[in-house]
Amino acid sequence: MLFSIVTINYNNSIGLTRTIESVISQTYLGIEYILIDGASTDDSLLIVESYKNKISMCISEPDKGVYDAMNKGWKIAKGKFVLFLNSGDIFANSHVISNVYKMIDKSADIVYGCHLWGSIEGERWNPKKDFKFRQILNHTPISHQATFIKKSQLEKVGGFKEQYKIIADWGVLVDSMLSHARLQKISLDICIAEIAGISNVSEYEVMKERNIYLKRHHFIPFFVNKYVILPLLMLIKSVRS
Repeated sequence: MLFSIVTINYNNSIGLTRTIESVISQTYLGIEYILIDGASTDDSLLIVESYKNKISMCISEPDKGVYDAMNKGWKIAKGKFVLFLNSGDIFANSHVISNVYKMIDKSADIVYGCHLWGSIEGERWNPKKDFKFRQILNHTPISHQATFIKKSQLEKVGGFKEQYKIIADWGVLVDSMLSHARLQKISLDICIAEIAGISNVSEYEVMKERNIYLKRHHFIPFFVNKYVILPLLMLIKSVRS
């Protein structure tokens, strides 16, 4: 089975080198590696050139942001499942894809595992095996760097909505769950994520974008979340304190 690994990069040559080395060290052979660069002005393209025989496809051109680049990547992917391992992020070890292949349920639309921060000894983001739609309204339960999503599922929901700068990956999960996507949790460390990036923003900004997203695209969940779930959570918090 072919997996498509998509790396997006902009002026992060050091991180890019680490990510490429991590991808090409995978022992599983059925990997298509796609690199989307936002017309970097550092040494990124020199690094890409030095690994050109290991990269299936590279596009380097100006883009409108992270999610525009991610959309470019999955749209040209040929694999059944797509994983976004962005510049600076690496796989937990060289056997990740081989182990995923052994464990994956091919009927699942979204397959997710564990995510480590910074290093192999770093904090582990170990998502729940089962979570309900209401549980994703106010937080992101899985990491896109540790999530394999079918290309057909991305097509179904229209990919990442590029007008959002922070939460469009969360939006794909929301859209997917509302379209009855099948989820599978695998107990495996998938990636080690760089402790930086676009998600390093305030919780207020994240919640603001989430509310805008729900209000525009899923009004009933927005209404229930804002006027039922959040007040209830605030009440419970005040009682406990």
